[in-house]
Amino acid sequence: MVGPFGKTCNQVGGTLNENFYKLILEEIRSEYINQERLMKLSQEDQALAEKNSELTIIQSELQKRNEAKRRAELLYLEGTENAELYRHYKAKYDQEIATLESQIRVLEKDVNAQPPAEAECRQKYEEFFARWEFATNSEEKNSLFSSIISRIWYNRETRTSEITIKIEYI
Repeated sequence: MVGPFGKTCNQVGGTLNENFYKLILEEIRSEYINQERLMKLSQEDQALAEKNSELTIIQSELQKRNEAKRRAELLYLEGTENAELYRHYKAKYDQEIATLESQIRVLEKDVNAQPPAEAECRQKYEEFFARWEFATNSEEKNSLFSSIISRIWYNRETRTSEITIKIEYI
């Protein structure tokens, strides 16, 4: 796989040493909750709030349509309305209800698929570093990395052994 540096690593199977861990930690400290990322998360939070608001409105409309359909059925059963009028309103409400239910499913899917919010991001950051202090071996450190990192790309210069990394966060 080619990473953001435009090439694949030709040093496959290298182990992570303390310097590499330190480099990753420095990157996490400076980039995980930087202003740009926080602004993006804040915008996502706002979009999520708007979707939740829209979802509430549509759910309210769905409830109104279901009540109207029940009232139409009661009027028909009581003999106040004729069968033709009842079938007309029932078909109308059934169509509106199906449309609203479809919109609700789409919005719920969007709301449930949202990435971590700003507060959750900060909490993950704090938990990560609190747990990092107690990590004693590479397995524990790697497990902690995988709790906030999706992918790490790195480029090791052959002549200077300088490492440049790019992290993709969860």
